[in-house]
Amino acid sequence: MFALSPENQKKWAKVIAKAWSDPAFKAKLLKNPEAVLVEQGLTFPHLPKGTHIEMHENTPALIHLILPLKPNQALSEEDMRKVAGGDYGCCGEGCGHMSN
Repeated sequence: MFALSPENQKKWAKVIAKAWSDPAFKAKLLKNPEAVLVEQGLTFPHLPKGTHIEMHENTPALIHLILPLKPNQALSEEDMRKVAGGDYGCCGEGCGHMSN
């Protein structure tokens, strides 16, 4: 199951802030997310070799929801809360988290 480490969560938040304030950076991030994330210090040591990362931008008219990969084993209580709570792999507002 994929989840960002606490260190990567902080780095990811900085990437989001930079993308919101720098149109050229955002365009580069959307075009080549793997390279940009590595440039920004995010690491993904547990992803299997050959795994690719895609970046999608939410708009007022289009929201992307991610269907997580089905686990090979039973979920722990903590993992179940993450999935059921809607914050699995999410950093907060602006990255798919929906509120009332």
